[in-house]
Amino acid sequence: MSVLQPCMVDSWVEWAEDYKPFAMRPFGDRQVWVGYDPAETGDCSGLVVVARPLVPGGKFRVLERHQFRGMDFAAQAAAIKGVCDRYWPSRPLRALAFCVRRPRRSF
Repeated sequence: MSVLQPCMVDSWVEWAEDYKPFAMRPFGDRQVWVGYDPAETGDCSGLVVVARPLVPGGKFRVLERHQFRGMDFAAQAAAIKGVCDRYWPSRPLRALAFCVRRPRRSF
């Protein structure tokens, strides 16, 4: 944590020009990456929205992060769709569909 803390910024101040967290389109018409990590062995699932740097070697920005604990797959898919409706992912929503897997059956 001591290594990461110097990298932290106050997004309300530093990103005020292009990031409005309560707007219908928080990042306007700029593309973002949406990443999803499904829970496989008891941990919780995670979803992040990352702004790509504008220039090579620039900084990535984590705009949103969510953890899904105890949510079924349909509820997680609805949350992912909600995030994709608010932002402009660089890939269509169907590209994210492979991440939302059905639980494995034990025989």
